[in-house]
Amino acid sequence: LHLLLLLLEIREYPPHLPRWLRQSLLPPLQLKGGVLGGVASVLSFSAALYAFTLTDAAIVTALRETSVVWAALMGAIWLKEGFGRRRIIAALVLAAGLLLMQLSA
Repeated sequence: LHLLLLLLEIREYPPHLPRWLRQSLLPPLQLKGGVLGGVASVLSFSAALYAFTLTDAAIVTALRETSVVWAALMGAIWLKEGFGRRRIIAALVLAAGLLLMQLSA
């Protein structure tokens, strides 16, 4: 955890590193994004594994599939990506499938 926090504080690499090494490393901002993305990925997978121990695998798997819709919504809101008819239809089909699965349980 301490190393992770140190990585997130890096603004630039130390000048005593050889130039070839500094040039081959990711820029500090990309390094921070990569570290945060990796931690988020591990936490997400851990939460899914824990959920598999609590309930049926089909329910957990179906709920994990909603991440596609959430990612599309976040892309549309924050990254100003298009959220056209095709994505809307896909989101509605997914929501209908989840609703049917919950009603049948």
